[in-house]
Amino acid sequence: MDHMDFGSTLIRSGRSLYYLFGNRRKFDRMPISGTIRMVVKSFSLVTTHVCSCVDISPRGIGLDCPELIALETVVQLTSDQDDSSRFARIQYCEQRGPIFRTGLEFIAKPEDWS
Repeated sequence: MDHMDFGSTLIRSGRSLYYLFGNRRKFDRMPISGTIRMVVKSFSLVTTHVCSCVDISPRGIGLDCPELIALETVVQLTSDQDDSSRFARIQYCEQRGPIFRTGLEFIAKPEDWS
């Protein structure tokens, strides 16, 4: 095996490892648009943010939000379009210019949420 074969084999192996370990999503995300209200409870304070939808899958949703939200925060998401509501947990929240790209995983309604 010459150096070129070894290099291409190494690159293919690296890509395979990234696919196995880097991409942990079980479902493809589908792009969506629109707005959604995110209700955040913190102690006795309730804050509502209007966020823009980015993408969705059966397990979660990606949103662009106006403020940073702490990881692992449980939120309630509501849609004005069909009057639906879901609960989710913040998995990541990173600043991208003036907004925060936020990834959420859908969860069951928490027992302590009234």
